[in-house]
Amino acid sequence: MKVRKVVLENVRSHKRSEVEFGDGFNCIVGGVGAGKTSILYAIHFGLLGERLGKSYSYLLREGQNSARVTLHFEQEGKEYRVERVLVRKGDRISQDPSELALYEEDRLIASAKAEAVNEQIKSITGIDYDTFKNVIWVQQEKLKEILDVEPSRRQEVLDRLFGISDFFDAWERLRGFEREYEGEKGALERDPDIVGLGDLRKRCNEGYESLVKLHLLIEDLKSQVDQLSRRYREADERVRELEQLRKEAEVLEREKATLKARLQEIEKSARRAKEIVEKQEAEVAELESKLDDLSSRVEKILNQLAEAGLKAESPAELEEIEADLRNQEMSLMAKREELKNEIETLVQQRRILASEEKCPLCQRLLTDEHRRLVLGALEMKEGAFLKQLDEVKLGLERLEARHKLLKTSAKALAELWRSKDKLEGKLSDRIASLEESRAALQGLERESSKIERRLAEIKVPKMDLKLIEEAARKRDQAYQSLASARSELEAKRAELQRLDREVSELKKRVEQAEEKARRKAKVETILDFVGKIRSLYRSVGPKLRKDLVEVLRDCIQRILYEMTEGLDKHYMIEIGDDYTPRLREAEHWRDLPALSGGERTMSAFAYRIGIGQLIMDFRGRPLDFLILDEPTESLGPEDGSIERLAKAVASLRSIGQIISVTHSEDFAKLADYTIRVEKRAGKSVVSYVR
Repeated sequence: MKVRKVVLENVRSHKRSEVEFGDGFNCIVGGVGAGKTSILYAIHFGLLGERLGKSYSYLLREGQNSARVTLHFEQEGKEYRVERVLVRKGDRISQDPSELALYEEDRLIASAKAEAVNEQIKSITGIDYDTFKNVIWVQQEKLKEILDVEPSRRQEVLDRLFGISDFFDAWERLRGFEREYEGEKGALERDPDIVGLGDLRKRCNEGYESLVKLHLLIEDLKSQVDQLSRRYREADERVRELEQLRKEAEVLEREKATLKARLQEIEKSARRAKEIVEKQEAEVAELESKLDDLSSRVEKILNQLAEAGLKAESPAELEEIEADLRNQEMSLMAKREELKNEIETLVQQRRILASEEKCPLCQRLLTDEHRRLVLGALEMKEGAFLKQLDEVKLGLERLEARHKLLKTSAKALAELWRSKDKLEGKLSDRIASLEESRAALQGLERESSKIERRLAEIKVPKMDLKLIEEAARKRDQAYQSLASARSELEAKRAELQRLDREVSELKKRVEQAEEKARRKAKVETILDFVGKIRSLYRSVGPKLRKDLVEVLRDCIQRILYEMTEGLDKHYMIEIGDDYTPRLREAEHWRDLPALSGGERTMSAFAYRIGIGQLIMDFRGRPLDFLILDEPTESLGPEDGSIERLAKAVASLRSIGQIISVTHSEDFAKLADYTIRVEKRAGKSVVSYVR
């Protein structure tokens, strides 16, 4: 893996900075507080997304609510870009999942979920948080930490990193299993079921034999019960048939007696019904005779009226005729008064004409001839009026006579019609009652005929009670035999259940004992296997450490060769079983306390790189990326140790990219790619020197 560029936005003192890196030795140089380490923090956050402390507050620029880091890196020829954003929400600072994204050649391959993005980065680079912390990032004042600890502590730490301690941990954990299985084995050896397994098997087999015998006996009893059941059912069926015949005979006898009693009642009712019908027929005949008489009288009166020109068939028509007569009378009376008035007028005119000189009609003087002619005309007119008056009076007399006849007849007819209506209603009721009585009589006659036919059909069988008693006795005997057989069968079944439970319990105990015996054998096998595995784990750790020490020594030696190439001094290194190194210059071996500051720094540097390369080799990836955080912190320029360390780092070509942060200009002179960081007006500014 190689970092190509990191973009910082609102990260610590960086408002917005783009930092590009090349292959080989990259050195970030600047004064204290310029913002050098912020670039390393940005690389750490961009690659892993993890915080170095309890909060992300160390990354966020003061006064800002968000920060962005975009990291460009290369792996096996492919370009990758990861973008992460921090946001402040109240007192909490966290990653914004909506801005989180990982690209491969500008193609999105993971986003939104930090776990998915981190897992993809680990899969691509082989670097996780622990690898970055313990191998990739060599922080200031921690370069020589692994060399300064006690040898036993150094061995413990490196065994843990190389995975050797896993074998010792497994050896120790297996001792707990071993104790547990030893305790279980002792308990099983003392278990009474295992001790008495032979006796349990014998008792179980004897129980099985008893079960077989009891099963056979129960089958015989079941056969007997079946036979007795059939015999009982046949006897019971015979009793039921005889009882049914007896019940049917009793039912027929009761029905016959009931029918005879009913027939007597019907005969009595029929005689009474005949008497009623005869009586009602006489009443109807009498009413019909009276009705005929009334009808004749009505017919006679109506004929009289018809002869008088007053034809009517009903009271309504009589009322209409009476109204017409009344109107005619009123009309004639009015005519009579009118004629009287006319006659009176003529009389007055004649009287006036006899005494006056002028004609009252034309006002001319009257001559005797003229008076005689006028008087003659008036007399003739008066005579005509008198004749009409006599005719009107005659007409009134006739109308009054007819009216009187009509009133008399109407009164008589009204009385006759009322009597006739009452008589017709009474006759209708009597006829209806007569029909009902006749229908009732006919119904009684039909019922009587039906009962007589049913009585002729009923044939009551004769029953022998002794036959029923004998059948009942045989049924009771069959039931007693069946009950006895069933009782014996139930007793044997109960005995079978008890014995089956005992055998099942014995079988269960045998199975449990056999299972315990198998468990005991398995525990013994496991104990033997665990013992062998523990011995193997105990022997593998030291042997594996010895092989690793050889590989680590060769790896560190190769790095030392690279770092001292071109120098006047060459060192040989030896690594002890506790990973403690010794350096040899010329013919002299020197332990760590005897080394100078520069030699200790270079040795620690080679030691850390060797360990890192070995760990990455275990993961199938080369160590081609390294970060050095202030590696010259404890070195001074006066003895040339800074320059020697810079030459050593620059000579280290087995690592494809080294990014170092320093405030030493002497250390930065030998870098392949120098990145200068300065702070201006409270902001970090980045510039490059190749």
